[in-house]
Amino acid sequence: MPKDKEAGMAEDSGVPKEVERLAAQLAQPRAMRRASVSERWMKCSKTACGCGEQAEARHGPYYSVTWAEAGQTRSRLVSAEQAAVVQQQIEADREFRKAIAAYRKASERWADAQLAEIQDQAASTEAAKKGGSKRRWRRRSARKSGGS
Repeated sequence: MPKDKEAGMAEDSGVPKEVERLAAQLAQPRAMRRASVSERWMKCSKTACGCGEQAEARHGPYYSVTWAEAGQTRSRLVSAEQAAVVQQQIEADREFRKAIAAYRKASERWADAQLAEIQDQAASTEAAKKGGSKRRWRRRSARKSGGS
């Protein structure tokens, strides 16, 4: 294998270093969730409370986590402290999905390189069977017109 190809490959395994690095990154356990967090200010049902008529008098903030499950939207209230942790979990999920996309791209480049290697081997085998190497054509200079 040429040295320039070896530079991008991990030793002995044939797996590109980029693919190994991304696989190791994906293998790190992290708490994550696919959801969103929102801050809510709510009205109560008491008639004497001003929250029903004045937006500034509403109760809160309350934090709500929302996610999709089996085709339905689910939601649950969490404390401010929990909302901060949920936000970190959501960010971990975003990073994980980006890493998966990068891993797929790197794996496809690796797969394409394998196909190209097979194609190159087949072409060199075919050239060897024909008993020669590819000719390099040189462009001839334009013919000069002869006198008539």
